[in-house]
Amino acid sequence: LPHFNCISLDLPFHGQAKDIEVTNFEETAEYLAQQIKSAVKNEPYFLVGYSLGGRIALYYALQAQVGRSNLQGVILEGANLGLKTGEEKQARFQQDFAWAQRFMQESPENVLNDWYQQPVFSHLTTEERLQLVEKRKSNCGENIGKMLLATSLSKQPDFSEKVRLISLPFFYFCGERDHKFQVLAKENQINLVTIPSAGHNSHLENSKYLFITGTSMLIKLAWEPKIKHNGEVPLVSDLRFIINRFWFKLQKPLSNDSQPKSFQLATKAKIIGAVLDN
Repeated sequence: LPHFNCISLDLPFHGQAKDIEVTNFEETAEYLAQQIKSAVKNEPYFLVGYSLGGRIALYYALQAQVGRSNLQGVILEGANLGLKTGEEKQARFQQDFAWAQRFMQESPENVLNDWYQQPVFSHLTTEERLQLVEKRKSNCGENIGKMLLATSLSKQPDFSEKVRLISLPFFYFCGERDHKFQVLAKENQINLVTIPSAGHNSHLENSKYLFITGTSMLIKLAWEPKIKHNGEVPLVSDLRFIINRFWFKLQKPLSNDSQPKSFQLATKAKIIGAVLDN
């Protein structure tokens, strides 16, 4: 996307920011705000976050005591909106604490092998699990344990109500096979875009997916002036748009009339298909 400047930020304890330590969501959001200000200045921007990154993006946009300057919207992939009860939070803290101890004390391969056996990754094949372990093991260990404790889901506010009420656009994606987050999105009445043939890590599992959809949320996002420049086909297109574009392109071969004849969408598609086959 030539008109986009995509910036990937390392979270605390990760990559180039592995020496940056935080102990809670607010400190993480403050670090994120500093990085965004340094990278985009006062330019308009969308914040995109996957899983933990999505939860941090939620906190940054809805709760953090930081300046958000020209934030235009938030795009979430497989991100939990928050737990609702004290019992759920207590159970989750115990679970995260146990994982954190393992990350700090055991070999990365051993912990990651078990990590990717969790139900949210149940769709993965043995080979896919091994590939993820190989990819993640170099950025694993004590730092990941610390980050898990700092940003445990048990410490995150429940944002399900705010997401529905705030005027800031929120866009939610998750994989077709990611049953946990499919249910979460539907229970919270979020506008959901499902990525076919993908699970929790949908951007990796189906990165070449082309959106052909009737979802008004996606089409609205795709036609935003900051995203679609004049003369460009929108990043997200619905089937009607694509067929009508082809129909006008084939106008002269199909008819001598100044305008194409009016047919049902399915009929147009069949005629276009027949012409292309020949």
